[in-house]
Amino acid sequence: MIEMSASGGLLADFALAEASGREFVLHVIKPSHPLPLAPDFYLGRIDALTLMAMGYRDAVAYLSSRSPAGVAADYTCTAMTDPPTGVRWREKLTSSSVGAVLTVWLPTEPGLPASVTGFLESPDWEYPAPLANGVLIISDNDGSWSYAGQIRRNGQWQEVSVKRDFRGGGTVWHRRMEASLSIGAERYDVHLGMADAAALLASLEPFGAHGVFQRAAAVAAVLGKGIRGLAAY
Repeated sequence: MIEMSASGGLLADFALAEASGREFVLHVIKPSHPLPLAPDFYLGRIDALTLMAMGYRDAVAYLSSRSPAGVAADYTCTAMTDPPTGVRWREKLTSSSVGAVLTVWLPTEPGLPASVTGFLESPDWEYPAPLANGVLIISDNDGSWSYAGQIRRNGQWQEVSVKRDFRGGGTVWHRRMEASLSIGAERYDVHLGMADAAALLASLEPFGAHGVFQRAAAVAAVLGKGIRGLAAY
C-alpha cells in the first residue's frame, strides 16, 4: 500500500508539472526486479548489506548507460519485471591483505545469467569497495568457476576477478575452497574457511519463489547439481 500511494503521488506530480508547463529531464535509478519486501528483511532472509550492494549495482548500471533525454515521466519510469526463480547465497573470502563478501544470484532456469553483488575490503582502505557489474562465469572447457566485476578505487575503475578450479571433481558445496582474487594487476590467495563454508550453506535463500514447495524446489535444483551440472546454466 505504501508503494502504491507513493506511485500515485509521483504521477500526480508529473501531471501537475505538465499542467504548469514545467519541463524537466527525469532520471530514475531502479532495480530490474522488485526488491525483497520488508517481511524478508525482518525474517532475516536478506540483510541491509546485501540490499546496499544491490542498490550500488543498479545505480552503476543505470548511470553508465543513461540517455541524456532521461526516461518518460509516466507510470513506466518505475515499472519492473518479475524476477526469475533462483537461489542466492553469500560467500566470505579472506586473506591477510584483502577480503570479499559476495552474494551470488543464480537463476534455476537454463540460459539466464547469474549475477554477483557485494563488497571488497582491505585494512589499507578507508572504506569497503562495492562491486559493480558482477557476473558468475562457469567455463565448459576446464571446469573453472569465476566471478568478475569492477570496483572503483582512487577515482578509477579496476577489474576484479575471483577464480577457483574444480577440475579435481566434486561440487562447489563439498570441497574446501581455495581461490585467487585479482584487483587490477594485484593478485591475492584467498580462502573460504570451515566456519564461512557453514555460513554459506546457511545463507542459501530462494528468490522469485513463492510458497514452501516452490522455495524448496529452487534450493534442491541448485544443491542437487555439481559444478559440471551448474555449467549448463
